Amino acid sequence: MDDSLGWNYYFQAGHIEPATLALQQTRGAVMLLSISIGSFLLACSDDGLKEDTAVDSGNVQETAPEPTVEPASPSSEPASPSSEPASPSTEPSDETLTDDDEDGFSEADGDCNDGDATVFPEATEVIGDGVDQDCSGKDWLADIVSEGMVFKYIPPTTFYMGSEESEVGRGFDETYREVTLSQGVFLMEHELSQDAYLTLTGSSPSSFAACGSACPVDSISWHDAAFAANALSQLEGLPSCYDCSEQAGEQLCTEGVSPYLCSGYRLPTEAEWEAAARWSSASPFGTTSGGGELLAEDVENCDSEVTLSDGTLLSELAWYCGNSGSTTHPVGEKHPSILGLYDLHGNLYEWVHDSYSIPTEEAQTDPMSPSSDMKVLKGGDWNNFPSNLRPAFRTSSSASTHYTRFGVRLAKSDL
Repeated sequence: MDDSLGWNYYFQAGHIEPATLALQQTRGAVMLLSISIGSFLLACSDDGLKEDTAVDSGNVQETAPEPTVEPASPSSEPASPSSEPASPSTEPSDETLTDDDEDGFSEADGDCNDGDATVFPEATEVIGDGVDQDCSGKDWLADIVSEGMVFKYIPPTTFYMGSEESEVGRGFDETYREVTLSQGVFLMEHELSQDAYLTLTGSSPSSFAACGSACPVDSISWHDAAFAANALSQLEGLPSCYDCSEQAGEQLCTEGVSPYLCSGYRLPTEAEWEAAARWSSASPFGTTSGGGELLAEDVENCDSEVTLSDGTLLSELAWYCGNSGSTTHPVGEKHPSILGLYDLHGNLYEWVHDSYSIPTEEAQTDPMSPSSDMKVLKGGDWNNFPSNLRPAFRTSSSASTHYTRFGVRLAKSDL
């Protein structure tokens, strides 16, 4: 140890005050001095003054009983502040434990607004009202309005896609499986109209032109639908989701990127379309009465009124073989779904993004089938049997097919 440090260093470090030694005249004082010197010599070993010398609050730690000493005189040096900050309390404060709005949740329970009883974890969200009812950090989004077209928000969800074996009218390729959509999507509130298609593409291919500009555009191919989606993206300065080119007077389009990753307008995936069509109902047809299904005798009934199992008339929801008069009809004339979507059942089949394949029973997240020329169509049309109007029903056709029963409903990812 460096002698220049001297005894004053050892005293002032808080081990023993000089005044204390001066006051001790007893054997106890001698014993204390002996102990202190022994500890000091240990601290001054070849390894230097150790930081871990057994000292606690100025008292040398020994197994021998400590003698009674007089209180030390105040040190001339201010006490050093503790180098370790006090640990913050992990216990919630009384304020966070109170349930001011009496909704059963306090701030400590995750209530993001304890002054509003309609706001608490797992509350039902209201689309586009500007309030985050379920404290998820995000309100359901308001409608997108683009070029006069309205898009409704469909939140992320987990649901069962396809149909159970017991469902009346079930097809062989409607594999029943759990599907998760990890992000929201905006879906056009009704099928793309003739007027909107003309605005986007400059053409009017509809066979049912006499139906009027408010009727859905028909006779478009999957390529035409993708081209229209790109056109809307370009009008808004958004990325195109498809790579399109004109060949021999026809549009030919391929998937540019995953539809879930493209921020422009596109066709909905089959999973997105079906999630929207069966939202909040396990029944094939969502209704104001909670949902209904077909009766066995009505699977191919085009001749009389079809009544669903909950008492709802199918004609209130859809244009199909039983009421269409063999033509399309203006969009939005039937009852909307709970999400405000029209004509999900009937009027025109709707192209979706996916290529056709038969799914497996494995649970999937953001599913999409491998690309091919055969594309999926959903929803049934003006000339279909009631069974083809079920959300699980699926048909397919070549992406180049132009048919009087084919139309589209555009979508946009929530990105």
